[in-house]
Order: sequence, then structure tokens, then C-alpha cells
Amino acid sequence: MTNSTANPDNIKYSINVSGTTNMTSTVKAAAFASKGHFYQISDEAKAKGSVPKIVDANGTVMEGNFDRDDTYLGMEKFTGVNTIAMERIQLNFAVYNDELFELQDNNEYGKFVPLLFVSRESTMTSA
Repeated sequence: MTNSTANPDNIKYSINVSGTTNMTSTVKAAAFASKGHFYQISDEAKAKGSVPKIVDANGTVMEGNFDRDDTYLGMEKFTGVNTIAMERIQLNFAVYNDELFELQDNNEYGKFVPLLFVSRESTMTSA
């Protein structure tokens, strides 16, 4: 979802960073959902240092990409039957400077902390 600067109609959703969905009212904390590994998140948030570097067990940086991190549906063109579904969502918190946290390079977006990543996939076969 784009922020309200890019799309004024989204002001009612309190979207601060393009490429995210506000979850604050749901969990009562500065929380938001994004695509996995911050795929397609705002370049501005990246430039300001809010997006953390995510690494695997070998220390290899994990960048967001379509095949692993996007959500989409595949529909059969004549019947409209859903033939493939890929749901990937990441829940994150935004941490801001306060009496508990003293962050370097703090900005209006805060620092993003991934909490969990969910991936659900299904494919319909002709069996």
C-alpha cells in the first residue's frame, strides 16, 4: 500500500511507509505488516536506515525478491478458479528513540525490527 503522500485516499489507514500496512491498532504497539524481507518497501525508508540487514545462518544477506516474498493469486482464465496461491507476510515493529532505546540515526520511521514471517502456498492440481 502506498503512503498518504503518494495516495491521499490512504490517509485513513495511517500508512507511514509505502510498501507496508499499519497494524498498530491490532497489537497496541508501533507495528506494521510488510512483504517478506521488506520486499518492495519504500526506498526512502531504506535510505534513512530504517530497514535492517537480514542475514541467513551463513551470514549471507537476504534481500527481498518476488519468488520468495511476494503475495499473489493465480486464476484459471475461463472459470476464475484459484489455481495457485502464495501468501507471504512479515510482521514488524518500529522502534523509536525514548528512555529505553537510544538509536543512532533515528528518523521519523524509526528502526524496523522483524518479528515473524509467514509463508503459505497452495496449488490446485487436476487430480
